[in-house]
Amino acid sequence: MEAGRDESGRAVALTTLVARLRESGRDLDARELADALWLAARTGAPASTAPVHAQSLPPEPQDPAPAPVTRAVEPPAATASTPGAPAALLTAPDPDGVPAAMETSPVLVPAAPALADPHALQRALRPLRGYRSPALPPGRSLDEEATAGRAADTGLVVPVLRAVRRQKPRLLLLMDVSTSTVAWESALEELAGVCASAGVFQDVQLRYLHPYGDDAAGYAAGRVPAGPLREAAGLGDPTGRRIVLLLSDCSGPLWRSGVLQRLLYKWSATTPVAVVQPLPQRLWRRTHLPAYGGVLRRHEGPLGRLEFGAAPPGSDPRNGRPVPVLALRRTAVEGWSRLVSGATGRSVPTAAAWVRRDQPPSGAPVRAAAALTGRERVGAFRRTASPAAQRLAEYLTAVPLVLPVMRLVQHTMLAGTGPEALAEVRED
Repeated sequence: MEAGRDESGRAVALTTLVARLRESGRDLDARELADALWLAARTGAPASTAPVHAQSLPPEPQDPAPAPVTRAVEPPAATASTPGAPAALLTAPDPDGVPAAMETSPVLVPAAPALADPHALQRALRPLRGYRSPALPPGRSLDEEATAGRAADTGLVVPVLRAVRRQKPRLLLLMDVSTSTVAWESALEELAGVCASAGVFQDVQLRYLHPYGDDAAGYAAGRVPAGPLREAAGLGDPTGRRIVLLLSDCSGPLWRSGVLQRLLYKWSATTPVAVVQPLPQRLWRRTHLPAYGGVLRRHEGPLGRLEFGAAPPGSDPRNGRPVPVLALRRTAVEGWSRLVSGATGRSVPTAAAWVRRDQPPSGAPVRAAAALTGRERVGAFRRTASPAAQRLAEYLTAVPLVLPVMRLVQHTMLAGTGPEALAEVRED
């Protein structure tokens, strides 16, 4: 009898709750009501005061001689561990936009990685060990120390020449500075570490591209320039020893104006160039550098001219050059690495975008927030999002939508998914 009264009471309470929600204009379906009840049962509980200790993790194996990464020397950002620095409030905001007041306890949590499988990306870069630039290395070079020693012993200055071994390629890793690329800062830093420890490159340089004048781009060693910008056109390498990777979502003003497309056209004439696109592939054609799937083939000749079988409608491929567009996955990076370092005549299925010497401003409209209701936005997201993105969105309903927290939830609940899933949630 007691159990029957409990069931009856819960049914009455649930009916009353549904009626009040409908009176307030919130007509929830069964799934939304179940989500609300699940969240209500788990919110409002007092935070645990037990101390949380960080686990000691064994260090990951490092390459015995990683390539140096050149970047800006900037003062460290203020964190909670810095004396006198205010702790960041990762709490849900109230309706007025001010962080909600609640009892909290500081805990130590691991920083969630932005790259799903960095070791797989390292393996994907290994074919570049066989890359050979079109420029011939000098046969011999002057050994200054040996020449000075011989002069001291004999009194005669006779140059001592040594055979020169072909050096590893250099890597230039770029990112354009815009409001949208802030979210990819961690991915850029991790990618630089992956490239430096892969044992493939002589050195890895990290640079940021900024608007420079009315119709050009400049570069600096940091996202916030510490001094005058230098013109980015000078980053090209006529010897072909430098490989250029540009990590970008291709949505910023430098892409919209056509500046970066023209730079890619210029650089690709003398050195391997590729764009690393962190957005999910279904969004690539909505950017200012629309990419198309096809087969990329390397021709005979210096640097191995690239030929791409697909082109956007209404375009003339004879006026442009294809630039590979890579996802942050092993298959995409490895295929490109083999294409760049392999024999001429090799072809791989991949995505590429066309760039021109006289690239006009992008005709893609600037996306504006559509006037949709919450229900309509959720419905549109469910119709187009990948299963991983849909699951991530469900998990994120229970946490503050702050980027570090979102990454931690993704890493914990959906381990193995890359930045594309989080990008789908953020974009939609």
